[in-house]
Amino acid sequence: MVLDGRLRRGVHGAAGEIGHVPVEPAGEVCQCGQRGCLETLASGSALDAAWPRGGARTAESLFAAAAGGAPDAVAVRDRFAGAVASAVRLLVLTVDVEVVVLGGGVAAVGEPLRLAVADALRKQAADSSFLASLRLADRLRVVAQDRPVAAVGAALLGRPS
Repeated sequence: MVLDGRLRRGVHGAAGEIGHVPVEPAGEVCQCGQRGCLETLASGSALDAAWPRGGARTAESLFAAAAGGAPDAVAVRDRFAGAVASAVRLLVLTVDVEVVVLGGGVAAVGEPLRLAVADALRKQAADSSFLASLRLADRLRVVAQDRPVAAVGAALLGRPS
């Protein structure tokens, strides 16, 4: 997490580990031992389990099938996007970041991913003028495929503060 132009990892290095933010309290047990972490709903492995048809390109095949109107694909995509949107909302309400960048393997989907999460954020804000005023959907970006995000993050970690 970058705040005020500085990488923030927190006291124990856990800041920004949104994959382990519980978004479904009664959900699956995560590798970290909690239940319903974002990672159990919105990760490449979660999509492999929910949409086992795509082989090496599960996320791309899911989003393509959803764009084509396949009801089961739409349901999996929307559940995925809703979980990501819940985590984005939590992050913004906690630290009010200017931009939320969606990364990881599923980011290879690109703009369809951003649009699905933005739509979920708008639906979540439909009954709340407060959430609507925060314009959460407008804060979303997706990591460009040619960006070495992990390498940049590692370099920032090694940089003196």
